[in-house]
Amino acid sequence: MFRAVVRRVLAGVTVAAVLAGPAGLAAADPGDPRRCRGAEVVLVHDLAGTAADWEPLAADLRAAGWCPVAFEWGRPRPRDVPLPLGGLTGVETGAAELSRVAGWGTGAEPVPVVAKGVGGLVVQRAIHLAEPGPSPVGALVTIGPVWNGTNVLGLADIEDLSRALGTFDAILAWERTWMDPLCEGCREAVRGSELLTRLHADGVRTPGVTYTDIVSPGDLLIHPPLGQSPPGTRVHVLGTADHGPAVWHGELGRDPGSRRLVVDALGPT
Repeated sequence: MFRAVVRRVLAGVTVAAVLAGPAGLAAADPGDPRRCRGAEVVLVHDLAGTAADWEPLAADLRAAGWCPVAFEWGRPRPRDVPLPLGGLTGVETGAAELSRVAGWGTGAEPVPVVAKGVGGLVVQRAIHLAEPGPSPVGALVTIGPVWNGTNVLGLADIEDLSRALGTFDAILAWERTWMDPLCEGCREAVRGSELLTRLHADGVRTPGVTYTDIVSPGDLLIHPPLGQSPPGTRVHVLGTADHGPAVWHGELGRDPGSRRLVVDALGPT
C-alpha cells in the first residue's frame, strides 16, 4: 500500500489532482461516504495528459471494486513553457516523481498499475529505481504501449538517416533547445532515443511483474502500433471479433473496448 502519502482514494465523479510539488495523486475528500475501500490500482497518464483523462476508466474500476488512484506526472518546470498539462517532462523525471509521491522503494506491498503510452515507460523506469529491491509493481497494464518507440511521420527514419550522415548530434542538440521546454517526453518516445536505448539496456520487462498490453491497429500516434510488446507480454488487440473496435491513440482508455480489457486484465479485487 502507499506510504508517505495520505491514504485517500478516488471516489467522486471528477478526477482532481492533489499536487505534491510537480506531481500528485488524485484523491477524494476523506469524509466522502462514497469513497471506496477495495484494493488500490494506480493510473499513470500519457504525454500531455492529466489525471482527468482517467475519468471513464476510473468509474469502471470503482464499479468493479477497485480504488483507482491517479498519478499526475510531468507538470512544466520553471524553465518550461507553462502549459496546463502533465506528461511534458522527461521519463526520468516522471519516474522519480512517481517513486517519491507513491513512496516506492520502501518495501511497500506491490500494487497493480494501469498506464497509457509513455506513462508505461515512466512506470518501468520507476521499477528500475526500486532495484535491487523487490518491484513496487505487481502488474502493469499498458494501453497504447510505446516500448520500442514510434516512427510516426517517419521521424525515427529521419533520425536514422542523420546518424548515417553524421549529423545526428547537431540535430539532437537543436531539438533539445526547442522541444524539451515544450515536451521532452515527445522526443524520448521516438524510436532509437537515448531514453529508450537506456531503458532497453536495463530491461523493459522485470521478473515477477505481470505485463499486459492493449493495442489498437488504428492507433495513429504509435507507429507501428503492433509489435511493440516484448516476449512474455499478454497482448490484447482491439478491432478483433473478441474485443471492441480499433480506435486512435487519444481514445484508448476512454473507449468501452479498452476499458473493458483493463478491468478484465486486472481481474477480481
